[in-house]
Amino acid sequence: MDVRRVCVYCGASAARDPAVEAEIRKFGREAAHKRVTEMKVVHTMHDRDQTMFDLGDAFVAFPGGFGTLDQLLEMITWKQLGIHGKPVVIANIGGYFDPLLQQFENAIRSGYARPHDRIVYAVAANTTAILTLLEGAPVLFRKSGDWA
Repeated sequence: MDVRRVCVYCGASAARDPAVEAEIRKFGREAAHKRVTEMKVVHTMHDRDQTMFDLGDAFVAFPGGFGTLDQLLEMITWKQLGIHGKPVVIANIGGYFDPLLQQFENAIRSGYARPHDRIVYAVAANTTAILTLLEGAPVLFRKSGDWA
């Protein structure tokens, strides 16, 4: 299955770092669908997240706040549990996610996560790297528990 629809998570407020904002805009210009034909209205945040999951072939998380972190970690966890096999890319612009990635390594080092859990996400430093990771990225189909 080709990656055709990318769900992008990022902060709702204006980026404080001009480099982050520039990279998000660059990604939007290179990956944007120019002929959007539908707008979905949902009633709750959970409905929104579920709709984005259902429609997305891949997930990219740019720097953001608690909501972005929640969505990113949910997609990583769901992939770890075998609920989906869609690509999850952490857009580590300017090292924003370095502390989170260090925490992932701490969890592995401490035995709370397994070294092979690193397969459930990829890390990219810029738009070119994100697009390279998504280009031809396989969507893995596994039964729940196959990665547990």
